[in-house]
Amino acid sequence: MKSTLLALLITAAATSGCTANVDTGSGGPLDRPDPSHGDSRGGRPSVSGTPCRFLYGEVTLADYAHAEYGEAAFSFELASGDPEVTNNEFDVVYSGNMFGVNLVTDDQSWIVDLGVVPLEEVPAMVDPDDFPLGNWQEHDYVQAHLDHTYFVRSSDGAGRGVSAFTVVGHEPGEQVTIEWIHSTAVDELIVPVSCL
Repeated sequence: MKSTLLALLITAAATSGCTANVDTGSGGPLDRPDPSHGDSRGGRPSVSGTPCRFLYGEVTLADYAHAEYGEAAFSFELASGDPEVTNNEFDVVYSGNMFGVNLVTDDQSWIVDLGVVPLEEVPAMVDPDDFPLGNWQEHDYVQAHLDHTYFVRSSDGAGRGVSAFTVVGHEPGEQVTIEWIHSTAVDELIVPVSCL
């Protein structure tokens, strides 16, 4: 039945001149439930065809000193803090009132504090050398500040990606709430304006 329906959809699209993305139930991220502890903006598609829930959302992260790792860490790519969904591959962790990246041994990720910048105005790419170093003279841990926006370049053996987030709620040492965006491009930030 499923293959017949798929064939009908493809035939209809081909004869009508229209194109469409068809989810064939192949076990990709769209087939999994969204067990994220974050709130995303629903399943409406962006201009790229990627559902907005994978490009924009809001999540509260607990301080890792007082919480499980999955409650303190988040994957922008998978829009989740669930270690089973992310295979324990996260882009950012909140710990000790700081945001950390560079979370695994082959990680070359970095994070910079852009200051007070709206998400829709975050540049496509930034040079981390143009920004102050973090707490350990690297670009892998920065202090959390209310209303500040952060640019994250994720790069490790599992893949690459670009994301940004703004701190919209902050209880220092306890939890932080971020509003985040994730790019469909792996080497530059394309702001998903249709999802904002």
